[in-house]
Amino acid sequence: MYRQGIQGCTKKNPGDLGGGKGRMISIEKRKKAVSLIEEACNAGARQKKACDLLGITERTL
Repeated sequence: MYRQGIQGCTKKNPGDLGGGKGRMISIEKRKKAVSLIEEACNAGARQKKACDLLGITERTL
């Protein structure tokens, strides 16, 4: 989830959905993200952890 910056500082990964804060994502990617998060939660994962893995907040979901 983290990568090294230019001067060795740790920076957050932009996430699997791509882009940065306030970005637009396609409807296909949104549907896939919701599907993956629902699948993870049904398997016992916490929603916050599933969202973190995709680089989005629960509020965005």
